Amino acid sequence: MKRIVCEECKKVYDYDRDEFCPRCGAFNPPVRTWGVDAQGNVVRVDGVSEQNHAGSFVHREVHREKAVRRALGMDWNKTRGARRPAPPPRRQPPESGPQAGSQNKTLLWVAVIIGFFSFVLPLLAALLDLLFSF
Repeated sequence: MKRIVCEECKKVYDYDRDEFCPRCGAFNPPVRTWGVDAQGNVVRVDGVSEQNHAGSFVHREVHREKAVRRALGMDWNKTRGARRPAPPPRRQPPESGPQAGSQNKTLLWVAVIIGFFSFVLPLLAALLDLLFSF
């Protein structure tokens, strides 16, 4: 059982049960192999640093993901100790008013016309064929 502290939100959790923080979703390896410099850039402690992998695909992906997390408010600001912003309000269902009733009537009429052409007309054609076949 590896009890670790999330570096983003400081929650203590069991790494064997959850590899990602259950509160904020950040990945925290059990052995600290990286650090964060004053600008918030990830600096590897085990020999890989920002300078020697700057052009790599992994470097671009890590920083692109970090930018997305910050833009969506998923990355907590450590300097001010700010919490995540409140989620956006949920969209309300459309109001049921006079326009909703007219749309329902239009759909009903379309269904009646389609039913007429697909059921009643072939039935009438079959009846007329029966009458005139004698």
